[in-house]
Amino acid sequence: MSRNPYSGSIEQVASALIELILWYSAAALVTFGVTGVVVIVARRLLVARTRRRTARAIDGFVAALASSDFQRADVEAGRLLRANDRERGLGRSLRHLPERLRRYGRSSTREHPPLECFDAHIVLRCGMSELTRVIHGPASLAAWFGVQRNPADNSAVIRSRGRVLHLQGLVERWQPEVGTLHTEARTVDGSPVRSHVTMREAMVTALGPTGLGVQVWVHVELPASRRGRRVLTDLRPAIEHGLQRLEAKFDPPSRR
Repeated sequence: MSRNPYSGSIEQVASALIELILWYSAAALVTFGVTGVVVIVARRLLVARTRRRTARAIDGFVAALASSDFQRADVEAGRLLRANDRERGLGRSLRHLPERLRRYGRSSTREHPPLECFDAHIVLRCGMSELTRVIHGPASLAAWFGVQRNPADNSAVIRSRGRVLHLQGLVERWQPEVGTLHTEARTVDGSPVRSHVTMREAMVTALGPTGLGVQVWVHVELPASRRGRRVLTDLRPAIEHGLQRLEAKFDPPSRR
């Protein structure tokens, strides 16, 4: 059987490529191995050097105290602190590097994205009983903040200062015994919105040493994204306007 004249050249080229690949693979393995050994040796040398410095500083500090040389003891204490700082700054960082990498891997795959938060609060010069006569549930509280609820489809519309925000999937958890309302919803584009309203008694200095008022605290959480910040732009004036309305109702200028 006749042989193709080019077959010998193709086999030589293929053999050369295989040898080149094997050579580069072996070189890479050797390089990684040497690098790992160097890192391990460097870390051990660094830890050993830090321990020697710490031991010398401790010995000097103890000797200075034994001889009542407090000036030298102060110098040795500074050296001991610097040795500990070096250990924390680099030695501990190297020792805890694998754990930090694992935590970074877990945080990069976490389910909850970073949040954009907003908080606002006021202190009213009234008692809790006076406030609960007006605010006694989610509907009465929502009315102060321009929220129009629709329990039929669990939706809500918030209007404030020319802004309109539509919410869907509204879930409310009202806890009157502790004066809190937890709300979860999502916007039309799917951005989650969580809010927490707290009403609790607080000291009011203007009412004297035994004067009690009511603190109303509003906390809102949204995704730290462009959509979340846009929703917060619509929510913020509604929250601020609602708190101002409460202040005008329960803390009029005649009480100040």
